[in-house]
Amino acid sequence: AVLSRANLENANFSGSRLTHADFNLANLKNAKFDKARMIGARLIGVKAQGASFKQAILDDASLSRSSLNSADFTRARLRRVSFYDSDLANADFTQANLEAARLERAKMFAATFDEANLASANLESSDAETASFRKASLVKAKLDEAILRETDFTNSDLSKASLREANIDDAMFDGAVLSDTIWVQYERCRSGSIGQCR
Repeated sequence: AVLSRANLENANFSGSRLTHADFNLANLKNAKFDKARMIGARLIGVKAQGASFKQAILDDASLSRSSLNSADFTRARLRRVSFYDSDLANADFTQANLEAARLERAKMFAATFDEANLASANLESSDAETASFRKASLVKAKLDEAILRETDFTNSDLSKASLREANIDDAMFDGAVLSDTIWVQYERCRSGSIGQCR
């Protein structure tokens, strides 16, 4: 399906099969894609504020340079998805699978990633100020040079993750697993570190 540049505000695609669909530059504000199959779909430069992708399957899709603030990706499958340079402020990724996702330079202010899987995800140079990653898996994730002020990593797993030169002012790491994590000043946390880099 080619729906690039289309005005699809408030459209309902819930449960649709949209594998490799082209929505580039479309207006998808408040559109619904709940439980849709969108593997490899292209949503580059879309305006999708408030859109819902609950439990949608978006593996290998591209949502780069898009406006997705307040979008709902609860329990969505987003493996290897690109959110490069997208606006994800206040978006909800609770229990989503973002394994190996690309979130470089994404704006994620106050976004929620609680219990999400971000193993091997790339969040370099992203802005996740006040975002929540409670109980999230960030094993081998890259958070180098990210803005993580007041970000909540309570009970998350940051084993073998990298936070080189990240801004972690007032970030919360209570109960977080920091085993072999590469810390802000390039030091490696000891295996078994919990709550603080030792």
